[in-house]
Amino acid sequence: MRAVRAAARLQWWLMRGGLDERQSFVLAPLFVLLFAGVVRARGHEELTAQAALGATLVCLWNLCVQISGGVVANERRFGTFELTAAAPAPFPTVVIGRVTTVAAVALLVVPEVWLATLLFFGEAIEVPHPGLFLAGIVLITFGMAAVGTLIAALFVYARNVVYLQVAFTYPFFILGGLVVPVSLLPEWVQPVSRLVFLSWGADLLRAALNPEAPRDVGMQIAGLFTVSALTFAAGWLLLTRLVDRARGHGTLGRA
Repeated sequence: MRAVRAAARLQWWLMRGGLDERQSFVLAPLFVLLFAGVVRARGHEELTAQAALGATLVCLWNLCVQISGGVVANERRFGTFELTAAAPAPFPTVVIGRVTTVAAVALLVVPEVWLATLLFFGEAIEVPHPGLFLAGIVLITFGMAAVGTLIAALFVYARNVVYLQVAFTYPFFILGGLVVPVSLLPEWVQPVSRLVFLSWGADLLRAALNPEAPRDVGMQIAGLFTVSALTFAAGWLLLTRLVDRARGHGTLGRA
């Protein structure tokens, strides 16, 4: 636990001064203008809240991929990866502390998007089912930490981090149901989308914003937790094996 707290403090300190870490917060109001502006221009003002939710999820995913992916990449760039891997605390524990901090800070996007929607369109977003919305946010935070762990693991041996970050960004806007609900995607894509935790999380938050009584909530919560847990386990296992392999072959400095 001490290692997790120390890693969290380190990540918080690093995020305070980096422009890259603030990029999604700067772009959040622009995503609100884009998403909500499009639906309102088509005469669907009732979808403003759903469009704002899409902007929120896009920003959350961007923060998760960009910053979590840089956790290991920056260690390598600054020449501290070997020291971190050789520390007494397990390397996955350090990564988890850092990506969890990223996920927690990313939640600041939620009030930012809500405020931007009010300022730009004069519409306050109401949440008819606040308990469900809060549960969805908590589970999505866990999912972001899980994905951050997996991405950090994949970036251990990555030669070009930028390509991987792009691959994990734009395709997942569709697969994760961030732009449109998964139910509107082609049938052959939908099973693939369900492997992405945000596809369940997006459906759960949309249900929380819908005035009607939520349906299939149990399945959505179970799917969100299950996919997040499996992603976390895969990230932990892959990260441990990659670091152990690099140690065994003496290739940490060239990884």
